[in-house]
Amino acid sequence: WGDQDGSEESIGTVYRVEGRGEVYVIWPNGVKSNYRFGYKNKYDLLLCDPRDPEIMQLYQFQKEMFSDKKSTSSENKQ
Repeated sequence: WGDQDGSEESIGTVYRVEGRGEVYVIWPNGVKSNYRFGYKNKYDLLLCDPRDPEIMQLYQFQKEMFSDKKSTSSENKQ
């Protein structure tokens, strides 16, 4: 869906699940959206194990990267 997630390897967080195969995700760049996850047997997302060390490392990197961008952006506004 375009560049909602920021990049192909972005790891988002599911914050709501609807009973008919729909999930709501917030991405590291702050964008929130809903996606099919089983609705009419269609899947827009891949699941990953948040306890996998490689996934944890990538997720932490993304959080730091977007945190740095936000603080730099707010510093430039002042």
